[in-house]
Amino acid sequence: MSKKLTAIALAAAFIAPCAFAQFSMPSISSITGGAASGGGDQGAEQDSLVRAYVSANKEVLVAQSKMAEAVGLKESAAKLKSTADALGDGATKGNLSDADKIQSDSSKEISARLNDGNLKMDAQSQALYQSGMASLGLGVVKYVGLRPHVLAFSNTLKASPMLAMTKLNAGAYVVTNFPSNAKNVYDTLSYSTAYAKSHDIPVPTDATKALGAF
Repeated sequence: MSKKLTAIALAAAFIAPCAFAQFSMPSISSITGGAASGGGDQGAEQDSLVRAYVSANKEVLVAQSKMAEAVGLKESAAKLKSTADALGDGATKGNLSDADKIQSDSSKEISARLNDGNLKMDAQSQALYQSGMASLGLGVVKYVGLRPHVLAFSNTLKASPMLAMTKLNAGAYVVTNFPSNAKNVYDTLSYSTAYAKSHDIPVPTDATKALGAF
């Protein structure tokens, strides 16, 4: 078995029903605004999954852009915003990978800034930070909603292993990277809200609900 197919198998195991058994998952159409594709059309199934993944990631990138600006990381904030704007429904494996890397790097950068004892946010920055937390909460909810559809597509890939490396490589990317990215997004929201609570910054309801749902 190739390394990619092994990763897909591990991802499927990670997102098994017991992992999020306590949640009531929204349908993929509620995330994308369209109907979920049938299992008979692998290409359409992949397109639907990628659209939903892009929708979740755009929410997270916009959230991180707000938070980065709030803590004084203006260059990173601009990069996150432009990445979110450029990420579209027809995103390729390369587009998704680039966006995920920027998202991951930003999480580390924001975390380091929050751990800087010299960080001070005025009222305007705190309001922007709160808005970022709210958007990040929505992003986490979208990630949670992706789980059953990532699992379903992993089964499609198992049935068509050769296509996982060619025509279905964008969907295969989502399946293999979903577990680590979902954890990263949750961790970002977790430490962001912890900072807010310790500095008397009100935590938006969307952020609190998302933490409870994960």
